[in-house]
Amino acid sequence: EGSVMQIFSAHSASVSYGGFANGGRSVITASEDGTIRLWNPRAGTVEHCTHASPPHEPEAVTCLAPHPSQAVYLFGVESGAVKIAHAESGKLLASLPAHEDSVEA
Repeated sequence: EGSVMQIFSAHSASVSYGGFANGGRSVITASEDGTIRLWNPRAGTVEHCTHASPPHEPEAVTCLAPHPSQAVYLFGVESGAVKIAHAESGKLLASLPAHEDSVEA
């Protein structure tokens, strides 16, 4: 039988992605509340929170893909933009507004 090792709770809307980042040292989640959170998996605490868009104009994060060996991740938002951010700092590195509709995968 398995047991729950940790509960990660801080998002204010549904979680659209959850997985590991930084070579398995962190847990990363994305949400319809417009945030991406990097977690300490042992403590269950948020290491940092990245907003997909300005906080006064929240936009749902619809998908996320961490790079398998680099500290970056790619995510899509409702407006159709694809963005790249640094996984350890949360700093937005690039925004690619190429799609007309929500990016889902």
